[in-house]
Amino acid sequence: METDCEIVLKLDPIKNKNRGFDSMTNFYTKHVFVCENVRAEGERVSCGRSGSIQLLASLKKKMKDLSIEGKVRIQRAGCLDRCELGPVQVSYPEGRWFSLKTEEDVDIFLKYYIQSEQIQKIEHLIIKENQ
Repeated sequence: METDCEIVLKLDPIKNKNRGFDSMTNFYTKHVFVCENVRAEGERVSCGRSGSIQLLASLKKKMKDLSIEGKVRIQRAGCLDRCELGPVQVSYPEGRWFSLKTEEDVDIFLKYYIQSEQIQKIEHLIIKENQ
């Protein structure tokens, strides 16, 4: 029987990099989660009340319009707990955090991250580790 630690090692591609496990078997090349959490009026700020629902719809429509090929998935998520920076998105397998707020941000994100991975052109959209 495997221990919890052994199971985690098999599932975590970062920890498995040099352990002989195939860490390149991700189903999606990019998997972007968009927080859509909506809190009640008067509570802490939430991404859903900061425009994330509209941004998710825009991301999905533009992906379809651009006929972006490959295994890319953009989907809604519950609270990602970085609400004050929102609306927030997180992309895997990198674990890179973003704050897209406008239609222009969506266009830049799709062009320079999803389609071509030119990170230097989207740095202003990336949430820094210390934020």
